[in-house]
Amino acid sequence: MSKTKIVTRNDFANEVSTASKKNSDQRKVTVKEVNLSYGKSLVLLLLLVVLSASLSACITVNVNNSGIIHPKPAQAKVDASIERVSITAKDGTVLHGYFLAKPNAVVNVVWFGASKVAVEDSIPFLVQYRDTMHANILAMNFRGYGESGGNPDWDDLFSDGLQVFETMRMRPEANDAPIVIHGFSLGSFVGVKVASQESQTSGLAAFMIQGSGTNVNEWIDSRTPWYAKPFLRFNVDPKLAKLDSLQVFPKISVPTLIMSGEQDEQAPYVMSQHLYKVSTAQRKQLKLFPNGTHENLEQQSDYWETLKLFLVPILKH
Repeated sequence: MSKTKIVTRNDFANEVSTASKKNSDQRKVTVKEVNLSYGKSLVLLLLLVVLSASLSACITVNVNNSGIIHPKPAQAKVDASIERVSITAKDGTVLHGYFLAKPNAVVNVVWFGASKVAVEDSIPFLVQYRDTMHANILAMNFRGYGESGGNPDWDDLFSDGLQVFETMRMRPEANDAPIVIHGFSLGSFVGVKVASQESQTSGLAAFMIQGSGTNVNEWIDSRTPWYAKPFLRFNVDPKLAKLDSLQVFPKISVPTLIMSGEQDEQAPYVMSQHLYKVSTAQRKQLKLFPNGTHENLEQQSDYWETLKLFLVPILKH
């Protein structure tokens, strides 16, 4: 019988070293919903709005939660060998997800994913993550996603996020390796909120995000052409308006990695630069991928190397 290889901190660092050697209202035209998940489509929408501005003094654009949260049923079937996890939220809603175990893992990752995909459909990426990073991964569906019950609401997403983190902390694997949070897109907002609380305890070792936004006002400003701004007025849903990672980010004191693609049209990298600027973490890193978009960072040649280099200092082995 073959023995399971034990990956030590030195092995992990050696992999990095090896990899690095390789390469006013006269008439109102109301747009009922703006989808915050798309880049060029919003610009085209605004161009049409500006064209219609000649017939009106002011254009009102409504921006609400439905433009950023898109509950998705699971499309893919998950192999039975991957552990299924259920968590009951404080209000009784049951969340479903998966724990991807790696023998002798060097790190435990709490993954908060994007808004347009259920965890089940992210399993191929998560398996690659598990094997490449020698990591245990806990990934739970948001409310309304996959087989999770309920409807997504910001307050509930944040509360659920804390419970997901606590679930990882209570697992026996947490005694053998540090816990980190990794948030992507919508999940980065949840991750920021959770990390801002958990970094004040000894439970969180590091924090990583990619494709992240800051707040809705900055997002609107970054995606609205200068020539359209005089004709537009944005009506932002109050709950969405309160969503501001710039205010919370300074509370995160653990080592922090911020990643963004310079070709990202959904969450322009300038917002990641602003998050980096307000970060108070003693060890922080901003990594921009020149050819990266919102959804292809893991395909960049130095993506996994970036994660490994960042995590090496926190590993126990």
